[in-house]
Amino acid sequence: MNTSLSKAQRDALERQDARYLTLPLSQDLNAVQAHLRHTVRLLKDRQTSSPSARAVGHLNGLFDRSIPAAAEKHLACRQGCAHCCRQPVVVYAPEIFFLAAYIRNREGMAQKVLSAGALAEGRKTQIADWFECPLLEDNSCSVYSARPLSCHAFVSLDVNDCLSAFRYMQEPKIQSPQVYNDQRNACRMILLAAMRALRLPAHAYELNGGVLAAVLSKDNAEKRWLRGEDVLGSFKTLPPSIPEQIEIEIARMAQAAAAFI
Repeated sequence: MNTSLSKAQRDALERQDARYLTLPLSQDLNAVQAHLRHTVRLLKDRQTSSPSARAVGHLNGLFDRSIPAAAEKHLACRQGCAHCCRQPVVVYAPEIFFLAAYIRNREGMAQKVLSAGALAEGRKTQIADWFECPLLEDNSCSVYSARPLSCHAFVSLDVNDCLSAFRYMQEPKIQSPQVYNDQRNACRMILLAAMRALRLPAHAYELNGGVLAAVLSKDNAEKRWLRGEDVLGSFKTLPPSIPEQIEIEIARMAQAAAAFI
């Protein structure tokens, strides 16, 4: 463990951070660092059944309260509208473990995911070949509060754009408020920086490619992953898609957070 900070200094930082943790995310560097340190604390906590659930749950809540009401007002998205729930979804390991923890004791839902995972093997990647998300129930997301950041940020200003892309298989041209992408990127940067600070593998996966089913079928998958075991090694990782400048910033954030560990 890095001992550059004393316990008194850590306690003081934790008290300082607390003032930011229930607020929307701002561009204040102190706020970003507070959420990063808090995410590190949650991922490090081995006393809870799912550190990932607590860390990702915190970032999901941060995303939700950071979206202005004015931006939400203009969305075409409504409960029961699930046109977009038929596409690849980029996720990171803590998000997978959060979903697994959420649905593990929901027998019907877990079995549906396991069945979908078996069907996913060898599937093509064109939109037309993707079946609907197995987490849908009655055309609504059954894991809405635990859905990944990719799903949080995928919104539309015009349902006709969604129909064109996901029903008629035209080139996707979804209009959405920029703030959704900005907040997803900010929360994702915090998650990735925390993972890297803790020396956890920060690979991206495709959610509906069977990785969630695999985690559900493995004993203690999250605990093993947190200990450094490559429990997701059999799944293809997605190619890097983060711009170089953002990667540099994530590395800087991770280095700063590592001093807190």
